[in-house]
Amino acid sequence: MANTLRAFFGRSSELKKEEGPLSKLSDLRVIAEALAGEGLDLTRFRLDGSEYVAGPLGALTPVCILSARKDGGEYGINYVMNLIVAREAEQTLDSLKAQLLAGGYLWKWNIYDAGFTLSSFTRGRLPTEALTARIRKFLIENARSDNEAETFARSGDTKFLADCRRLKPEEVEARLLAPLKQRRRMLEGET
Repeated sequence: MANTLRAFFGRSSELKKEEGPLSKLSDLRVIAEALAGEGLDLTRFRLDGSEYVAGPLGALTPVCILSARKDGGEYGINYVMNLIVAREAEQTLDSLKAQLLAGGYLWKWNIYDAGFTLSSFTRGRLPTEALTARIRKFLIENARSDNEAETFARSGDTKFLADCRRLKPEEVEARLLAPLKQRRRMLEGET
């Protein structure tokens, strides 16, 4: 009996190791890669122990920070939506990473619509089509180049901007509109 228990608990701890943090991290990387897709202007990267997916790099670059919690064989995926104003003339992946580490960007927790349940976040350890479409929509519809960034920030009608204007108007001014004015002055000074 003692040998049976030892064998069972020994195997049980092996299973926990297999499904430990390393497995979760690699599954989260696979989820992030699936969200970024192929042929889209979306970029998956890892920074400071977290997985990210960024929209097209530009004056305004949307970024999602991903996290997951395991529920049986699937994952519930959470993401924080961020909108970052480029501080340099050209937004690169390196400059984007530096800004993420420094803070100062506009962010908002995701708010799930009815119908998004824990079991529907992944299927076969990949994000569902609905979740993929939702994240990609945020990443694509909030990306802007210099010639449209300020106008978009003031009047853009995306759900993200509408929620931020309603929930945190001071942060919209401090972390979005003021940095865009500084960016315009910086670029005008270069010409």
